Amino acid sequence: MNFTELRSTVADWLHRSDLNGVLPTFIKLAESRINRDLRTEEMVKSVTGSVTDSTITLPDDFRQAKSVLVNGKPVVYASSLESKRYDVAGDAYFYTIVGNQINIRPKSTSADYELIYYASIEPLSDNKPTNWLLAKYPDVYLYAVLLESAPYIKDNEAAEVWAIAYGNAIRTVAEQDLVAKHGDAGLVIRGNSV
Repeated sequence: MNFTELRSTVADWLHRSDLNGVLPTFIKLAESRINRDLRTEEMVKSVTGSVTDSTITLPDDFRQAKSVLVNGKPVVYASSLESKRYDVAGDAYFYTIVGNQINIRPKSTSADYELIYYASIEPLSDNKPTNWLLAKYPDVYLYAVLLESAPYIKDNEAAEVWAIAYGNAIRTVAEQDLVAKHGDAGLVIRGNSV
């Protein structure tokens, strides 16, 4: 399925031919919903660079941090209030997110970083007719777009059905992602032996 086929399928499911002007808006709203609800390994990206004035500018497609490494060592998240306690120079141990930046504490004058993060799904358009999610899980897009159309077409009953279908599709993607990451690997519990 691609962008054009998605629009056509949504119009068919809604039994409406008068929605061409608003379908791109429904798709954008659906992508917004999906970006809030979904986290999979296919959304993970990595960027590297140099810390500038103890800050890292977040990428435009940033949704959520997975890990932050400074000079090859992981740093842990701390609230902005907690991180202010470490407003001194030294090796980085903590990070906090303020606006579109990551602040590193204690302050680092020069350091390299790697940010591993969940990125937004690349939005569909006439110029970008598909992405990994639409190619692999078209039902997620379909149900999300139908759900976003419900207030416009004033169909609360259908909205309930589409919300359930969308929720089930998102859960299925999350479950498949978990299986892909771990397969049938068993759980290993380590502890002190007696």
